[in-house]
Amino acid sequence: VNADFVLLLVVMKHLLSNAIRWTEDGGEIMVSAERVGDYVRFAVADTGIGIADEHLPLIFEKFYEVTDVMLHSSGDHDFGKNGLGLGLATVRHILRTHGSECDVSSTPGEGSVFCFCLKQAT
Repeated sequence: VNADFVLLLVVMKHLLSNAIRWTEDGGEIMVSAERVGDYVRFAVADTGIGIADEHLPLIFEKFYEVTDVMLHSSGDHDFGKNGLGLGLATVRHILRTHGSECDVSSTPGEGSVFCFCLKQAT
């Protein structure tokens, strides 16, 4: 793809960290990349707690956090442990500098899918 590799890693790190943080022990996290026309569509999907519709328009804003969860532990990521509320804002900024947006679909109690497309390298 036509992208800054280091910044693409930052995007994936934030999306994966959130998936780990909000998916209960024993849940699933899937990462995919597929060619769609002249683009590559990247997706991070999880079977986590999901995000209520009223929060979806706000989750990419700086310092916005969704809370009210129980705790578990997956390595270095505690379930539901809040960060600074900057991860998804950073994702949005990086993707916009690459001419893309991060789309999200989510169902509370079932999980979330975050995806974005980048132009294929020529």
